[in-house]
Order: sequence, then structure tokens, then C-alpha cells
Amino acid sequence: MLDTLNLIAELWWGWMGPMLWQASLLMLIVGLIDRLIRNWAWPEVRHALWLLVLIKLVIPPTWSVSGAVIPRVVGPAKHRLEERWVAKQPNTAPTKAEGESSTKEDHITSSSPGLAGAIPTTLHDEPVGVTWRTVAFGAWLVGMVGIAALLVSRTARLRRWHREQEEKRTIPPWFLDLMVSTAERLGLNRLPAIVFSDEVAAPAVYGIFNPVLLLPAHSASLDRAEAEHVLMHELAHLKRGDLWLHGLCLVLQIVYWFNPLLIWARRQLKHVRELCCDLTVANHLREQTMEYRQTLLETARRLLSETTEPALALLGVFEEPFRLVSRLRWLEKETWRRRTPALFAAAMVIIIGIPVLLPMASADDAGSFDPQFSYSGERPYLQTDGAGSGARGNEMAVYVRNEFVAQELILGFPVHTQLMAVSETWIGDDIIAGTENRRTVIVDRRRQRLTYIDHKHQTWVETPLPLDPPNVFCEHSLSTYHKIRSSGEVIPTSKSRRILGRKCRQYGVHSWRVGGGRVSNESWITVWASTDVPFDLSLHDVMLYNMRVIYNRDAVYRSELEKIEGLQMGLELREGSLLRAKRFYDETVRLEPRVAPPGTFEPPAGYTRKERIEDFEP
Repeated sequence: MLDTLNLIAELWWGWMGPMLWQASLLMLIVGLIDRLIRNWAWPEVRHALWLLVLIKLVIPPTWSVSGAVIPRVVGPAKHRLEERWVAKQPNTAPTKAEGESSTKEDHITSSSPGLAGAIPTTLHDEPVGVTWRTVAFGAWLVGMVGIAALLVSRTARLRRWHREQEEKRTIPPWFLDLMVSTAERLGLNRLPAIVFSDEVAAPAVYGIFNPVLLLPAHSASLDRAEAEHVLMHELAHLKRGDLWLHGLCLVLQIVYWFNPLLIWARRQLKHVRELCCDLTVANHLREQTMEYRQTLLETARRLLSETTEPALALLGVFEEPFRLVSRLRWLEKETWRRRTPALFAAAMVIIIGIPVLLPMASADDAGSFDPQFSYSGERPYLQTDGAGSGARGNEMAVYVRNEFVAQELILGFPVHTQLMAVSETWIGDDIIAGTENRRTVIVDRRRQRLTYIDHKHQTWVETPLPLDPPNVFCEHSLSTYHKIRSSGEVIPTSKSRRILGRKCRQYGVHSWRVGGGRVSNESWITVWASTDVPFDLSLHDVMLYNMRVIYNRDAVYRSELEKIEGLQMGLELREGSLLRAKRFYDETVRLEPRVAPPGTFEPPAGYTRKERIEDFEP
């Protein structure tokens, strides 16, 4: 039971965690824009801006669009902070005993042959205990239930007032006739019920499915003009659909009650909504708008010192009387003459704002995964710093970058994502260099030489092609090399998908390891490869073959892997059950012509040349 609660809490945090910072950032941005434009922008435009906040709260926080602005600004800073944090953490990873089976996190790398023969990891059984996310989830539930109960209690009280008023039947006939004529003027087909109460300070409406107009007891003594203006404002709320929007605000306030910025955003939205409602009334009154303005002013004189919203779930004329000044200023303008441009501008704010401001997950972060990465271990060496002798470099090449991600899924939804490895490959004329897992392999087809660079120990070895392990590995490394070998089979399929706009054919790869007379660590991997690439695939195949030899793929497996035609641009492995699973995913995120930095195709300066590989790690 506790394990199930922990899983539910993980799923909850997978949504709430990213949504907390994303929605808060959006509210601050919208609030800043609103403050800059509030003195001259049409209220409809400001209303549309605050509507973006509500839309953001109902769409997944993992939504990403390539043209979104916020990931371009926040993403680089966020990654720098993460890298600095990881750099400060001590490396506490345990050292594996010799011969101990490795895990997928250690050895699955990018689009090298190491992918298809990697060992899958299993989901580790963790001790059952209450996690901090479970505690936070419980606190969230308590708060949500409490606020919902308050809302239900208040709504029940309003309904009780309504029943009592129906029994008294004290609504003046002239008031009903006036409401009917006002509704016809606004084009409203459905009329609300009316409730007079001594406990209400100002007119308001509530109820989504069965709307009710709540009026102070003294409203029946208003003159006809004042009563008409009050009715026009409240019925305009119904005409505009503000009760539905207000209901959505209440639901979101209940769900995201822990975010204090949402309370502030809801109050801003209420204010601009009242402005828009006033302008709707002005659009019908036109030259008589000044009379409506005078009615607001006279009615509000005794209410300016208090907030008159009776409680949640109500929309009223004077929800926040201290903001009446800005409403009166807008009513001085002939806004009905520019009604169409204002509505068009508001629509454009929504149309442009949704794809530009709302997607906050970076499309480049590990194949559009959840941007909340946590890095594990050291990042692999990337040979782009210009180190080296400079004998080869500053020439046009094709740059390929891959990112390998481990993702935990609960009920199919990502709750935790780790960027496990980054690799890159540079393909020039008759020379190719691939870096992954702190190793670089350079194949020079002109010289028929392979260079193996060990960045961990800062050594390098050069050997003639084709690579022959006894001539490359020292006796100790050769012993380690032969302990475990990989084997498998490749099954081509008729399916395909596109990665970076390139058509990739799908292959199924069944792999396993053989060591000590037994077969272990079977895995079924899906690979996508493309022949639509701007470089010589035969050169790439030469490097792949020799890397497969280094990674100790047996002859049968090497022959099977040759069925995969082209550049391996994607790989996926899933493990576990529907309730809880792990997904390992590798994808090409960059494939473009670039000028190779100096030293790309040479061992870095300061590295020591060895005759053989002395510290081989399988």
C-alpha cells in the first residue's frame, strides 16, 4: 500500500514540480507585461494575457515547441546551474569488482555499436518508506479538500438563500420586467433566478448551470435607470461566459492552492474582467455610457473602503471597489468605436501567446523529454575545446551529436529523467572521430590507421587497420576483454519514423552476453537508422566495424549488426510493468555541417602515447 502511495506521489510530482516553476514564471512575465501596458492597452488585450495563465495550468508541463521563447532563455541557464551543482558533488559511485556485470547506465552510449549490445539494467527494489514527495502529496490533498469544502459550504449557503427567497416571493413585478427587457437588449436567452438578501453588500451572480442573481435587499428601491445599469452589468457577465471562466479559476485555485502567485493572478484577472464587462455594457449603451458611469460612482461611494465580494464563487459589480478609478477612466472613452480592433488584438494575443509563451519544456532536451534533468556521474569528454596538435582540424565536416536518456515512468508518464551520456562524431574526408563514454576512436582511411584515445587515463594508442585485438590490448586488458562477449541478432522491420526530418527504418535487436559458460542480460532493443545523411556511409561503416571489435561483439553478432543500414539515429529500450517502468532512449539531436575544431582528428596535446591499451574497461 505504501509503495503504491509513493508511486502515485511520484506521478503527482512529475506534473506539479515542473508546473510550479513554469506557471510561476509565466505569471511573473504576464504581470510585468500587464503593468507596462495597463495605462494604454485595451482591457480585452490584458484579459487575453491573463487567460494564458489559465491555459498554461491545464496543459502538460512537458509540452514543447521549437519556436518557444522561454526554453531558449531559461534552458541554457538551467543547464549551467545543473552542471555546476554536479561538479560540486563528490563522486560516491561504488567501484565494481572485476568481472562484475555492468549496468545499462554504465555502457549504453550513443549511436555506436555499443548501443545494440549493451546490458539492460533492471528496476531496483528499493526499501519501502515514506518519501518526501508522499508527504507533500498528502499535504496537497489536505489543503485541496479543505478549500473545496469551504467552497461547497459557501455554495450551499447561497442556495439556501435562494430557497428562502422563492418561498417569500417578494420580487417586484417591475424588476422582473426590467430584467427581461435588459436581457433582450444584450441578446441573452436564459435568465437567472433572483435573490434579495440583507447579508449581501453589492450585486453579484453565481452558479454555472443554474445562474442566480444575488442582490442587496435595498436594490428593489433603486430607480429604474440605476436598476437597469446594475442588471446590464450582471447579465453581461452571463453573456460573456464569465461564470464558466470563474468556475475554472476556482477549480485551478483548489488544485494549485499551494502557489501564492495564483491568488494574485486571479485577482488581476478579476479586475480586467470587470473592465471588459464594463466595456460590454458601454458597447450597448454607447452615448448613454456616462450615465452608467455615474451609477457606478454613486453606488460605490459607501463601498470604497471595503472589499465586497461575499465569498468564493461570486461575480459582482464591486468585487474590489478600490479599483473603481481605473474602471471610471475607461468609461470616459468611446471604446465602442474601437470594439472590433480590440477583440482582434485580444485574439492575436491568444494565438501568438500559446505557442510562444506556454511551451516551457525545451524541444532539444533529450528528445523533448521532461526538462527536469538530473545528471549522474561525470559527463563524457567532448572533443570540441580545440586541444591537440592541430594537424587535422579547421576543415569542413559533418557533426553528429547524440544524447542518451534514462527515464522512469509511472503509469506511462515520465516522473524522473536523467541525461546519462552525450556523444559526438565528426565525419570529414576519409577520416572520422567518434567520442563516447570517455573514449574517442579515430579512423583514418587514407593512412589505414585507427587511434584509440582513453580520456580517463589521458593515453592513446595507434594501430593499423583492420584492428586485431591481440595487437592492441596488453595481456591484462586482453584477459578482461575476453571474459564477456556480446552476441545477438537483428530483425529488420517495415516500420519507420522521422528523426530530425530524416526517414529512419526500424530494426529490432535481440542481444545478450556470454561469459563463464552462461548467457545473461538479454535485451530487446528498437533501433532506427537512416541512409539519408550528408556523408560517406562506407567510412562510417569502417569505424562501426572496428568499434564493434573493441566492444567484443562476436563474429555472428557483427554480421547481424551489418543489417542495420545507415546511421543509427535512435534507440529505445523499455523495462518494467505498466505501473512502473524504465525507458532508455538515445537520439541524434544534431546532424549538420560544421568546421571541425583544431585537434578534432588528433590525440589531445599532453596525452601519453602507449603501444597497447593497458586500462581497458568493457
